[in-house]
Amino acid sequence: KINEGWLFSIDERKLLEGYHFKGLGFLRKVRWMDVSLPYNWAKDERFRSYNGIAWYVYLFRVDEAIQNKLLAIELGYISDVDEVYLNGVLIGKTGRFVPYKGAY
Repeated sequence: KINEGWLFSIDERKLLEGYHFKGLGFLRKVRWMDVSLPYNWAKDERFRSYNGIAWYVYLFRVDEAIQNKLLAIELGYISDVDEVYLNGVLIGKTGRFVPYKGAY
């Protein structure tokens, strides 16, 4: 399990919207805080009034012993919409974004 070592940020100005997450340049675009999972930002007093996009990031290296093997990621409940990227490639999503600007 990888519950420790996550980065979290809300993105009020949508600085990461449309970013492709290849390389680590995105880490400089917003302010990150360290979190451990499970972490529900909607229940964090600092973000109680925020209704918008938030990001969770986990950086890791794959050990040579498991390279070229089938791996799985299991995420818990995510409110509304989620998209999961691995090395800049969208590998899964649930829900759908509201089709008009300003919804988040």
